[in-house]
Amino acid sequence: MSADLLLLNARVRPMDRPDRLVDAVALRGDRVLAVGPAVELQARFVGPSTRLWDLRGRAVLPAFSDAHLHLELTALALARAVNCRTPPVTSIGDMVERLREAAARTPAGEWVIGQGTFFQDTLLADQRYPDRHDLDRVSREHPVMVRFSFHAVALNSLALRLCGIGRETPDPPGGQIQRDASGEPTGMTRDMAHHLKLPDPRPGELRRALLEVGRRDLLAHGVTAIQEISGSRLGVQTLAALVQSQQLPLRVALSLHVPGTLALERALARDLEGVEFDERWLSDGGIKLFADGGTTAHAAAFYQPYADEPSTSGRLAYRADEIADLFEACDRAGRRVSIHAVGDRAQDAVLDGFEAFLRRRPDRRPLLHRVEHAGNLVASDARLRRYQALGLLPVPNPTFIYTFGDALRVYLGPERARQPFRFRSMLEMGFPLPGSSDCTGPEPLGLSPLFNIWCLATRQTARGSLLWPDEAISVQQGLVLFTRNAAAALGQDRERGTLEPGKLADLVVLERDPLDVPPEQVKDLRVDCTLVGGRVAYHRPGTDLPSEVAWWPAD
Repeated sequence: MSADLLLLNARVRPMDRPDRLVDAVALRGDRVLAVGPAVELQARFVGPSTRLWDLRGRAVLPAFSDAHLHLELTALALARAVNCRTPPVTSIGDMVERLREAAARTPAGEWVIGQGTFFQDTLLADQRYPDRHDLDRVSREHPVMVRFSFHAVALNSLALRLCGIGRETPDPPGGQIQRDASGEPTGMTRDMAHHLKLPDPRPGELRRALLEVGRRDLLAHGVTAIQEISGSRLGVQTLAALVQSQQLPLRVALSLHVPGTLALERALARDLEGVEFDERWLSDGGIKLFADGGTTAHAAAFYQPYADEPSTSGRLAYRADEIADLFEACDRAGRRVSIHAVGDRAQDAVLDGFEAFLRRRPDRRPLLHRVEHAGNLVASDARLRRYQALGLLPVPNPTFIYTFGDALRVYLGPERARQPFRFRSMLEMGFPLPGSSDCTGPEPLGLSPLFNIWCLATRQTARGSLLWPDEAISVQQGLVLFTRNAAAALGQDRERGTLEPGKLADLVVLERDPLDVPPEQVKDLRVDCTLVGGRVAYHRPGTDLPSEVAWWPAD
């Protein structure tokens, strides 16, 4: 049996066992045929039609996976929104001016949308978020919105009216309308993403954004598989059409947000018009639930109040008994759960609820359920041991070391900000942590697994400080998170995550071996080529690698 493609003179790291290094990999069709010494593979697998690539010492790894991503939100943030991030924005005045310039190019009545940065209130000279009065300075003829995270959104007066938010509007379940001393909405909203009556993207806009960001920021970073947390029904339908037609060759495990995208009953039945699941391109990623809100919106549920806003300690979405009911319903339907829990109160509610669920079903081993963001904050030894004993998988987020690190003491105070993001401790306890970015748009660097691995290895924040460096892990360990472990978390480890005979030929070619450069340089390594099913899905311009087999024509 001959290979279709043989990659030679490479530093191939199959990731099937620690530190294994060979110099060649053979591909046939959409599968890995063999991995090993070049002399052996050339003798066994070269035929009349075999293409030979001399990689000249480049590194070859299994393609990366991202086990928690909001591609729809990220795509719209990068392709549609005005860049209001810090840097370059340094003040509310800067932000207003950027938005005003966009409004001048936008017909009256149409939305002007900006994308800010996590914890931007701590980064701006004003030391606060903009309110409706600030955004009214942008325009009174355009609805104006600025997102700072999935959880924190600011609106001007017209946008508030169009979203049906006024003095008498009650807070919806799980959301909060911030109000001033007189009871008037300030324009700041918290955990309202699925309650705001925002317009759908223009026809074709979402499709173009998904294609642009999927190709430029995922495939170009070596990512070929993601767990997508659904944003909207339109987003799910658009992404499904793109991946199943292979216009965007990503392997997507779709996690349906309940109740934001679908009610529980419909989500359990996978009742989504126009979406058909399969095992190769669009698989079932289960159900996404929220036990609390986000730290960026002062909505993550803690036992003690926030240090900078003592009037609140966050909000729980469900009691422990309700969480037990949700786990039971999903598990009985064969659907894995990914439940968001950030604060200590929320994590304990999830642990208590899951433990109660297990007591109801002592005769059956549950599915692998996950707790998103567990391990980021307030990860005491006792809490981690409970996760381990119950068989729940914590899914912490490396990029947050960079984006959250400088604000933790401001928001939480020194005690709760101690020893965050305990990746080293959790790996030593045996947790198979998956690589995940939780990218929604505020920090585009989060789409790069190599940037995430740099965060894990250096523990450097956006302002250059080191965040509890004792919890740093090695680059090798980081690579495992974003290859083997992430594929397992997506339920794809039989097909992906390592380079082994019979597995899918999803791989990434890097200009240099990440284990041969200092950890500080890992984030700057370039992806020269990404292959999906043995075909070129990304080819960096200017490289000497062939690109004769492509997923789509140049456009």
